[in-house]
Order: sequence, then structure tokens, then C-alpha cells
Amino acid sequence: MTFDECNQYLKLRAARSSETNNPNYWAYDTTSISSYSETIPLVKYGFNKEHNPLPQIVLGILMDCNTGEPIDYQLLNGATADVSTLKKLFLDHSNIDVDTINLILDRGFDSFENLKLLYLRHTNFILAVKSNSTIIADTFKANWKTLKARNPLEYIPEYECFGRACKANYNFQSKELGQIDSEVYVHMFYSPDKAVSELHRDDLILHGCLEEITERERKKRINKKLGDPSTSLKAYFRRGEKRKMGA
Repeated sequence: MTFDECNQYLKLRAARSSETNNPNYWAYDTTSISSYSETIPLVKYGFNKEHNPLPQIVLGILMDCNTGEPIDYQLLNGATADVSTLKKLFLDHSNIDVDTINLILDRGFDSFENLKLLYLRHTNFILAVKSNSTIIADTFKANWKTLKARNPLEYIPEYECFGRACKANYNFQSKELGQIDSEVYVHMFYSPDKAVSELHRDDLILHGCLEEITERERKKRINKKLGDPSTSLKAYFRRGEKRKMGA
């Protein structure tokens, strides 16, 4: 099978997936493949999730969540950031009716441009977002106390946590359509067990910081009491002079 035939097959497979499954859930993510190659043009230095110091190629994979089959892939420049790959995905599948698609993305794709792209293409989506965004911060502030109250009706047994879907307004300006006013559902989750483990982790970090500060202060006191050795040695060395060290 040639490269062009492979691409044609995948495009047909994606088109078929968008027609037959109802609802259609597609998950898209990227990974990096490290390489020693000095001749492959796509091999470039970029952000590596595994902190590998080698240059890499970025591989984007689109999966059909109903069947578990890959329906598209992208080989990208190793310096390509996740957030910038979504536009190319839509361009590659511009002939598909995206109204039938529910796209699932992780936090690496959270950006204003991607949100605008999803809205303008009328694509349903589930996106993990950064907690410091205005929508998330406002929704969190309004619902956090009641979510922590652990209402039994909000408990999700299969995930062992409490969850709530909150409606929020999302507004943005588009050159093509002007002011866009839409609604999103912010899904919030609270796991008491995870909260305890994270508090324990924070306590260990704070304890480590306290020990480090205490040790630094102890060394400062010792150095102040004994004097800085480098200061006393400077008395024996002057620029432009030769002096012998005496016993």
C-alpha cells in the first residue's frame, strides 16, 4: 500500500465513522517519538513530555472511541505544540460533516483560538481546561462549597468521586461572525481520597522547604561565626603584586 493509498483509506474510514455511529466520539492526542536521525526533516527539538533530551517527531492520532480504531494520523515537525495541531486536523477532514462529531481533547489543546475554531465549525467537544481560565474560576467559586458537601445524588460510583455539570456563558469576538454568545457545561469533580493524598503531598513539600530553609540559616550562622574563608584569603592577594605565603 502506498502512502497516498493509506491516506485515502483513512479519510474514507473517518467519513464512514462519522456516518454510522450515533453518537460519534473521536479522541485526538499527540505523542513524541525521539530520534537520533540527522536526515529526517521533521526531526526537531521541541517540548518532550517524557523529558527526553533528543530531538523528536510529533505524532498525532485520531481514534474512534466506539470501535477503538485509529481513523487518522499526522506526522508533524518535532517543534510543533499540541495547541497548534487542531486546525490542521479540521483542514484534513474539511469534507466531513463535523456536526455529528463529539471531539475529546486533553488540556494541551486548551486555547482561545481552538475554542473559537470548535464553535465556528459547530463541533461538539469535551475539553480538559486550565483551572485559571475565567469561566472555570467563576464556576468553581460558585459551586465548590456545595460540591464538597458530598451530596449522595452527585456521587459517581464507577469513578469514586462526586461530580456536577454547571452551565456557564461563553462569549468571544469573531471577525467572521461578530460577537458570539454561547453556553458551555463545566464538569466539576471532587474526590475526597485524592484531596487527602494531595494535602499529604503538599505537607511533604512544605516540610522539605522548611528543612532546606533551616539548613541554610544554620550554615549562615556558622559562616558568620567563623568568618568567610574567602575574605581572609584576599588579604594575601593583591592585583599587580607578587607576595609569598609565609608559614
